[in-house]
Amino acid sequence: FGSDDKGPVRGSASAYMLMYRKAGLPKISVGTEDIPDYIAEIIDKEEKEEIVQKQVMKERELKMQVKVFYGDNVKVIDTTRASTYEQLLSNVMKVFELKEKVQNCRLRSYNVPNQIMQDTYTGKENTTLEELRIYPQKSLALEVKKDEETFADFDPNMIQIKVNAWQPNITALDEAALKPVRIFVRRFGKLAELIEMLEKTVEIPREFILYLSLIHICRCRRYAVCRSRWSPYH
Repeated sequence: FGSDDKGPVRGSASAYMLMYRKAGLPKISVGTEDIPDYIAEIIDKEEKEEIVQKQVMKERELKMQVKVFYGDNVKVIDTTRASTYEQLLSNVMKVFELKEKVQNCRLRSYNVPNQIMQDTYTGKENTTLEELRIYPQKSLALEVKKDEETFADFDPNMIQIKVNAWQPNITALDEAALKPVRIFVRRFGKLAELIEMLEKTVEIPREFILYLSLIHICRCRRYAVCRSRWSPYH
């Protein structure tokens, strides 16, 4: 077997290992009493270390952080996937150093770009964050009310609209210059309801609300003037 070359040993020479066993013999079993004490101690130590390592890895996988917005403040909260909503809320109150009653505080899902309060977790206080689909870096908002107040129910059919009232001498089309007003309307509401809300919120008389158009600022080619989505480019 192997190379017939009788010269110097080469790195490419082949090697073989043959194993033999007799068929028909019973399998050899080794009992704990047959294992030397010093080997048994090594095995026991390694098994315990493996259990500890698995537990550490499991706890590491469960750890996560969420972002909580409260007023003008935002804090990163350390928590775990196995924590309940109630435990997270208690932790958030400690981090923000709130002295209010627990029943006067609640967490809600939060849309950061549009600054919209979304779904609540009412009735799910003992549910784990993983079951609530609160994953790492999830954005939440903290709401606080007074004893005599009641938390508003979440209505998925309500949508937010940003209203920009035209003003003379506007130099930019960003929110800092336009200062839009945010109003909430029903998803399937009528245009008359929107106009009525504009009268109350933006304080524009109905006779001055000539038309409403959807503006795509990001598609504009010029910054001083924008266009309706249905009109051609400038």
